[in-house]
Amino acid sequence: KAEQFAPFVRRVAMRVFENFWMTLRRSVGGRFAASVQEYAVVEAIMDREGKLVSVNLKDRSGTVVIATDRNLQNACREGFFDRNPPSGAEANDGNIHFIFQAQVQLFVDPRGGGPAGGAMMSAGLL
Repeated sequence: KAEQFAPFVRRVAMRVFENFWMTLRRSVGGRFAASVQEYAVVEAIMDREGKLVSVNLKDRSGTVVIATDRNLQNACREGFFDRNPPSGAEANDGNIHFIFQAQVQLFVDPRGGGPAGGAMMSAGLL
């Protein structure tokens, strides 16, 4: 389904992931001293008008050092909307269900001592 509605999924996912990345950068700062790997999976639901209905945490890593789960949920609350959702993207309940996954790996940069690393993010329709 995500392939069929790829421009819509990309449009919404880019907003969510831009918000996630900004939130992650603010929350990391320079406040950790060891390597961290975290992931989170969130389902976000919008109505046919493109407005947020709910955000539900589906899975997360056992560690919450950098709050990947909360950061992804907050990113959905900020960036999960669309002014013109396409007809046919909705599920049987009439709403549009997205799944977002974020994997973050951070480590202390041996050269400068600050945080380094990256994030891998994916999105799809249910």
